[in-house]
Parts: sequence; C-alpha cells; structure tokens
Amino acid sequence: MTGIILLLGVMLILIVSSICYGMYGNMKVEILVEINMLDSPYYNLGVSYDRTYEDGYQCIDRLTIGLVLVNFNVLFHKDINA
Repeated sequence: MTGIILLLGVMLILIVSSICYGMYGNMKVEILVEINMLDSPYYNLGVSYDRTYEDGYQCIDRLTIGLVLVNFNVLFHKDINA
C-alpha cells in the first residue's frame, strides 16, 4: 500500500511542478480532453511535457496526462521574445 501512495505522490509532484513551469510567462491556457476511439494503435500512459514552436514568435508547451483511453492536455501558449 505504501508503494502506491509513494507513486501517486511522485506523480502529483510532477504534475504540479509542470503546471507551475507552464504558467510562467504564458499568454493563454487551454485545457483539452482527448478520447481514443481505438482507430490508432498508439496510447499515452503517464505524464509528459513537451514544447512545439508555432512560428518565430510563439511556442506551445503541452502537459499531457495520459490514461490509455483518455488524455488530458493542458496547453500553455507563450511568447518567445517576452
């Protein structure tokens, strides 16, 4: 039982630290829920954080909490020059 509590505690710390990092210098926040309709063999499991560049001035940081069939995405739109 303590192993599960420890794992959940670590996951919670990772999610909170990712949200704090994403909130720093953001312009807009979007929250998306994706449902896997079983048309693809790819699934997300766990917590991931990545950055994509839209153009030369903006980037999008994406926090994904993957629960195999349901994904929760938090998008942080940021200005690179700020």
